[in-house]
Amino acid sequence: MRKFKAESQKLLDMMIHSIYTNKDVFLRELISNASDALDKRYILDLEEKPSDFDRSSYKIELIPNEEDRTLTVRDYGIGMTEEEMDKNLGTIAHSGTQEFKQSESKEDVASIIGQFGVGFYASFMVAEKVEVVSKSLKDGSSHRWVSEGADGYKIEEADREEVGTDVILHLRKDKEDEDYSRYLSEYTLRSLVEKYSNYIRYSIEMEVSRQKRVPLREDATEEEKKAWEDNPEYEETRETLTLNSKTPIWKQPKKDLKDEDYINFYQQEGLGFGKPLRWIHLVADGTLSYRAILYIPSQVPWDFYTREFKKGLSLYSAGVKIMDHADSLLPDYLSFVQGVVSSEDFKLNLSRETLQEDRQMMAMARRIEKRVLDELKKMMEEDEEAYKTFFALFGTTLKAGIYQSYGAKKDDLAPLLLFDTSLGQGRSLDQIIGEEGEEDEAEEKEKAKILYATGESLEGIRQLPTVQALMEKEEEVVFLTDTIDEFTIKAMVDYKGHAFQSVLSDDFALEGEEKEDLSPEAEELFSAMKELLDGEVVDVKASQGLTHDAAILTAQGDISIEMEKTLAGQPGDMPKVQAQKVLQVNPDHPVVKKLLAFRDQGKEDDFQAYTQLLYDQARIIAGLGVADPVTFTRRIQELM
Repeated sequence: MRKFKAESQKLLDMMIHSIYTNKDVFLRELISNASDALDKRYILDLEEKPSDFDRSSYKIELIPNEEDRTLTVRDYGIGMTEEEMDKNLGTIAHSGTQEFKQSESKEDVASIIGQFGVGFYASFMVAEKVEVVSKSLKDGSSHRWVSEGADGYKIEEADREEVGTDVILHLRKDKEDEDYSRYLSEYTLRSLVEKYSNYIRYSIEMEVSRQKRVPLREDATEEEKKAWEDNPEYEETRETLTLNSKTPIWKQPKKDLKDEDYINFYQQEGLGFGKPLRWIHLVADGTLSYRAILYIPSQVPWDFYTREFKKGLSLYSAGVKIMDHADSLLPDYLSFVQGVVSSEDFKLNLSRETLQEDRQMMAMARRIEKRVLDELKKMMEEDEEAYKTFFALFGTTLKAGIYQSYGAKKDDLAPLLLFDTSLGQGRSLDQIIGEEGEEDEAEEKEKAKILYATGESLEGIRQLPTVQALMEKEEEVVFLTDTIDEFTIKAMVDYKGHAFQSVLSDDFALEGEEKEDLSPEAEELFSAMKELLDGEVVDVKASQGLTHDAAILTAQGDISIEMEKTLAGQPGDMPKVQAQKVLQVNPDHPVVKKLLAFRDQGKEDDFQAYTQLLYDQARIIAGLGVADPVTFTRRIQELM
């Protein structure tokens, strides 16, 4: 028994229990090793016998044996000598592939997969014993390597007719929480190949069962023909099936691809349903070479707005799927983008399950981000209806991108936002501020503010007294109904020099509205109302802009009433944030005149009741509700 050469027991235990998070990847690692062995043979054969070289004859075979509980991964690659077995398999974390790369200088070497020399040991996650039978191309010798784990291994002579390697896994016994037998199932093996190794450049073949209809005899009678049609018989046959696609779409020239090719790939890879709104085919060559196909979906994933949703692109290296969700390649506000990225230059961690962050990866992420944003701008300009469909699905994530970056991303994202306004639906901020014309007009527009109002629904906003007054003047008001809208606006501060102004803010005044001097009685009335509503409002004052309504609530400071409602709905025990409310009163309204009369007549109880009623009505208009619905209802009933 030979001993492993790298602190075997501790290191091998780490391989099995720590480095890999998913047992299924053992097959990916063994297939990748087999592909490397075929690559090495390809490179050497190409040098020695180019005239009869046939790369298509190289393949990888999967051979499950339920009776013996073994799974064999067979390749017809370069094979190993006894010395190479001892060196490559007997030393954990020694990569024969890495050594081969360093000894060769051809372009084909760059695409060989192996880096660390640990993938083979993933076999021990599912196997209690591993055998490797290999015949070397170098000297024609055949040897068997056998190990049952960290105790060591042995190497002995063996018989194998063809050059190549068999890795034979003797699967562990099933446990209550581990079904190792599934790795003998045709369905499981096909699924794992499709998931992780679908684009390995060599055929991955397996003999599978097929139900085939028993053919009709040529001399069958009419009666037998009818019976054959009515009651067909089937027999089980075995046939060899190629499990992988081999040539990925991203490696094909763009000019050879049709729309249906991109759509079929989108659906087959499970990236989304139906037809995507847009797709992007990226090819980058240089310091970091990569290819990517990115999709903008036409439907929202069912879990998109849940914590369970995983953003990110599928990551491939040398045809092997490394990650399902490489989230570092997409910012959160582009989490709706689906697709794949492939590169031979990825720096991976030891298990090849996560990326190592470096400047090249960040540069790739920035380019992907820019390319997606460019495509969105292009869609906005070329296909307005398609873009409106997109924004209805995913516009909230763009708004979140501005808010979460504290406005740093507004130059990139603000031009992509759409809003419903008093003048139309789905209008961009550029449309709202208008096209800048002559210099003096542009200068005038620079001073104009973008007016907005918040509320729970478009109809509710339209009914707000201030909004109605503005609509009568044909002023454009942006309607903000998403909970994140006002937070986004606050983070932006302005758009191209146009400040945002809430029409529900205490400091907003209608254009042309002149402040009239109040009588001493009215000033005393508002002071008394403020004292009565102490703790509820910070001020009570007159508003000349109100025409039909007696009062409205506005807010002072950065926290609006709508923001208060949003923050109040957040989970947790955080202190509730409240807006500084101002009760703005129409001094010409009959209700105000009645309040003045109550003061003159000394009817304090009626004054207090009407003041509270007026305040509650303003709260209802603002969407806040009333603190005491029973008392409010009784007061209404008394008036009736």
